[in-house]
Order: sequence, then C-alpha cells, then structure tokens
Amino acid sequence: MIRRFRQLIPRSYSLAGFRRFASSRGQIVRSEFTFSATPNTSTNHDLPECPPESSRGFEQFKLHPRVLQSIMLSGIHVPTACQVYGIPTLLSGENLLLISQTGKGKTLAYLIPIINKLMESDPDKLHPSPNKPRAIVVLPTRELVEQAVSVCRKMFGSCVSTVGLAPGLLSFVKERRVLNSTGADIVFSTPSRIQLHLQKSPLSLSYLQFLVVDEADTLCDSVYEQSVSSLIHEARKSCHLQIAIVGATKTAAVNSFVASISRKFSPIVTSDAHTLVPGLDQEFVTVGRRKRTACLSEILGSEKLLPESKILVFTNSVRTCNFVSRYLGESGIDGIKATSFHGRIPPRIRSVNYKKFTNSSDTNVLVCTNLASRGIDLDNVTHVVMYDFPHTLADYIHRAGRTARAGRLGKVTALVTKKDAPLVCEIQQSIKFGKPIDHKKGPPPTKKSVKIDQYKSVLEEFRRSIAAKKPVGMTIRGLRAKMGLAPHDGIGSVDKRKVANQVRLREKEEKELKFLKKRKRVGKKINKMPKLPDRRMLASETGSANKMAGLTRKRTSGDLQFLNT
Repeated sequence: MIRRFRQLIPRSYSLAGFRRFASSRGQIVRSEFTFSATPNTSTNHDLPECPPESSRGFEQFKLHPRVLQSIMLSGIHVPTACQVYGIPTLLSGENLLLISQTGKGKTLAYLIPIINKLMESDPDKLHPSPNKPRAIVVLPTRELVEQAVSVCRKMFGSCVSTVGLAPGLLSFVKERRVLNSTGADIVFSTPSRIQLHLQKSPLSLSYLQFLVVDEADTLCDSVYEQSVSSLIHEARKSCHLQIAIVGATKTAAVNSFVASISRKFSPIVTSDAHTLVPGLDQEFVTVGRRKRTACLSEILGSEKLLPESKILVFTNSVRTCNFVSRYLGESGIDGIKATSFHGRIPPRIRSVNYKKFTNSSDTNVLVCTNLASRGIDLDNVTHVVMYDFPHTLADYIHRAGRTARAGRLGKVTALVTKKDAPLVCEIQQSIKFGKPIDHKKGPPPTKKSVKIDQYKSVLEEFRRSIAAKKPVGMTIRGLRAKMGLAPHDGIGSVDKRKVANQVRLREKEEKELKFLKKRKRVGKKINKMPKLPDRRMLASETGSANKMAGLTRKRTSGDLQFLNT
C-alpha cells in the first residue's frame, strides 16, 4: 500500500492550507583562503545576513556606463547576495570561488565584472580579434552553453561579441569560420569542444584574461577534471589568467581541484549554498519498485496543469529514462505529453526535444537524467518528480533546484524505496532540526534471539568452507536439521516456523544492508536497516531549518564537503 508523507519547507508566500513563514536573505561567509599541505589557520569573517550594499543597486560597483545601462534595461535593479560580494572580487583582479544557491544569479555575478573589465581595457575598440578570445566560460552541457550565450547576447549584445562552441549548435567548420572571420570577446564552450578547437584550429589563448568554470561540482569530477585542468595550464603558458569557479555545491572534488590549480582563491560561500530554495513543497512517496510506474501515473493524472505548466521526471539511467518516456507515451494519461532527454540522444534530436519542452505547449513532461539537473533555467517548471531517488544529496539539491526558481512556488515529489530510506531520513532530519547528521551513525542494534545468532555463525562458517572448496560434510538441509529447524520453512511446529521466518528475514535484511554499505549510504558498523521516514513531518520554524545535513567540515581546511561524494 502506497504511503504518503509530506514535508513543508519555509516559504515567503501565502497559500491556502499552508502556514506562512518569514524568509530571510542568505548569510555570506567570506575569507582569504590559501590552499596548502598544512591546515588552514585563516579566520572566517561573518558578513551581515542582509548586505546593506544590496539596497544601493548596481551603481555601487562603479561600472562602465554602457554595462550599467544594459543591466537597467533588462529590468534588474537590485543585486543578490552572491552578486554583492562576487562582482567586487572579480573587479579587483582576484581569483574567485563562488558557491551559492541555485537560481540566485551566479551567471551575472561573473559576467558583469568580466564584461566591464573587457570594455575598460579596450577603449579604442580594437577587439575582438580573429581566433583570440579574451574570456572563456566552460560549461558541462550544450544546453547550458546555449542558455548562457542567450543571456549574454540579450543583456550585453551591444557591449561584447560572443560565440557558443558545443555539439548541436553549429558544426565544427562553421564554428571555425566564425572564429577566423570576426572572432569573439567571450567564448562559451563545453570542455571537449574547446579542446578540439585548440588541437585542430588556429585558436590562440595569448589574449585570454578570464577563465570561468561554471557548474563546478560537475566539471571538477573525474570525467571532466583532466580536460579543464589541461585548458587552465595551457592558458597560463601564454597569458596572465584570472579564474572564477562557480557552483551550487562545494564538494570534496571542488576543493581538491581548486587546490591543484592555484594557491590563492577568494572563496565566497553563502549559507544557502547547500540548501533548498524557499517556496518548495516536498512530498515523499514510499512505494515498491514494481509499483513505481502505477504511482507515477497516479501523480501525473492528479495534476491540474495550466497550459504553460511543465513537469520534470528524473531517472538515474538512460535505460530507465527511455522506458518511462515510452510508458507515458503509451499510457494515454489525459493532458500528459512526454519526451525524453539524456546524453545518448544525438545532439540535434536532443535539441529538438528540449525546444519542444521549453517553447511549445505540445510537450509538458520531460523525462530526463541528471543531464537536466545542472544549471538549466526553466521558468515554467512547477513540479519535479524523482522516479529514481538520487544517489547523493548533491544530486537531490540540483534536481529540486529546477523548480521554485526566482521566488516562484514549486513542488518536488520523490518515489522512495526501502534502500533510499537513509538519504530521505537525513533530508527530513536536517530540515526538522537544522543540524549536521553523520551518515556513519545509525540506530543501536536490537536484541536478536540466540537461535538466529547461532544459525548465523554456523552459516557463515559453512559458506566460507564452500568458498574455500573444503569438504563440509553436509548440505543446507543437513545444516538446518543440525540447528533444529525444519527442512523447509512451511513445515514444523509453530515455534520452529517462527524462528525460520526470522532467519529468512534476517538474511534478506543483511543482503539489503550489504547493498547500502557498498553504496556508502550507511556506515560499516551499522548492523540494522534504517527505519523508514515518518508519514508526516513539518519543518521547523527556525531560520536554519532548511539546511541540508549531509555535510561535514574537513578537519584540515574547515571546508564543507558532502559525506556521500
């Protein structure tokens, strides 16, 4: 039987049936941080929760008149917290590590100072030069490249020239032709595409002044780390480079990557960096794996969708993504039209599917993998459904961050199986109490019957003998007889059947616990499966209620890092 339990995040809006909570702007923590082999002894300085400079607008930064005019014409008048402290850092020439909540304007936090410095350094308008960009922004996917180029051209099209390098936007020949003819001041690219141009085209980094690594937690992992590191080292050979690393989560991979490329960074980490956005309603549905499709149909069928409303359905694998997309297409749910979005779809077909979802009312459900969880800004997404629960808290934060953006309301529904209980409990406990939780700590062991413990020890010895190919002298049936159990579970006295049932459940629990330990979701010393989350739990009314608790501080540097990465 499907069990539902809801969990409310503090929100700053009034809505019938929900309580009203006061929201506050995130607090900033900034320090001059030096990466070294020895522990860092620098002192963190707590900045005011609501920066007084934010009320003064963008005039406080003393920007170029054309840059300031472009910002005003776009309708943005008050900078966010990450922009208040990120823009002056880049304007002063320092390397920047910016970690802030999703949807808080991190893109503008690095675009505004870069464009301002490019315009001030070129008063005679001698740039752009062919094949010599002055700034490169590296992003993980072609959709993010296209989105960033669109934002830059819409706001600062009269100030600088831009080009996007990614599969599916332009062919390699057309990209090379654009760079050879007119060039570009800012190049937005994926790691593999910029490496291809450096190898097969006369693209030069001699004029490069800025390099931005956006979505740092994705680009700093083992998949992209080598490409990004080689790009940074190649650029440093021919120019003085200013680096900005931007992301929504600061993981151990980000820390090690930053330490490997530079000794000095100015980190700006907002207190909402590892939290969920306000105005988000979370619902967890406990359901068996075989009933997830029926539960998904029930969730989508009960949705009252407006013509412009959109839904994201996340899965953990390409195979599951294709299956769910076909299932929704064949199920005939009223008002639901789905398409798929994952990395194995050819770039041009993927672009068509993405544009159908964003620009057309014919498609209102996008079934996707984690490819769509990083950085993509979708204004009309009102509901995020997690068909597969994510493996880490970082993925959960990014998936949930696709809705309730820029002060809007949103809803997240996660289908939870028994193996997902540890992460769900961490999320619920963090929201309820606002304190860190160590995933290695679990509930105390319960008392087991002597018969079960004895059976376990004998069974382990029996299995070790079989693995070592030693003669054991008996079968499983003989072992059960030796333990005083019936040959089969269905026969014997009531007491013996009860013990046999406990043994069987214990073996099943051990198998599931072994899976959780392999995925590092529970500690090695835990010998009991975690309990399922509560049916219903309201968030605490404290200001720190929505902090994610899957974080711990690194002993050497004091940085926050995810326990499951």
